[in-house]
Amino acid sequence: MATSFSQRAAVRSKRLRVWVSGMALVMALGACRDSTAPGLGGVTVAAPSTIHFTAEVPGGYRQIVVPVTITNSTTKRLTVGFCSESLERFGPTRWESVWSPRCLAIFTVDPPIEPGTTRTISLTVTDTPIQYSGFRFTDPQNIYRMRVELLLGGDDGTAALRTVGASNTFEVVP
Repeated sequence: MATSFSQRAAVRSKRLRVWVSGMALVMALGACRDSTAPGLGGVTVAAPSTIHFTAEVPGGYRQIVVPVTITNSTTKRLTVGFCSESLERFGPTRWESVWSPRCLAIFTVDPPIEPGTTRTISLTVTDTPIQYSGFRFTDPQNIYRMRVELLLGGDDGTAALRTVGASNTFEVVP
């Protein structure tokens, strides 16, 4: 029994919808899984769940200090990139960078984080004064995370594995 052109087109259309729905689900699950995970196994980047303003200038900017704890549970040295940090805010559909330091160069910070040790670094972030366009900690979108560039290994003459570690999410409150 022969199928008509319209029947074949309907079957193809249904297959395409199923494939697109499946791909969208895979991408969404991947985005959720990777939303705060660093790209290196054995390395964790953590921040407090709530951050309070450390400074607030009336009609001006607000400032926060985010203590970021980096734990190296690997067998290799871990180096943190100086001036590689950024603050991201979760927007309507994805993570968006809202702040990063102004630096002439990015280089690594000594000493490295040795295997099995932890280091806490404090990152100071200011939002945009009210007279300028930009992000503010008082905006309705109030879920953030810190990202830092990490280099694992490389001290034995081999190439270092470079990745970006993202902290857990946190909220900024007055």
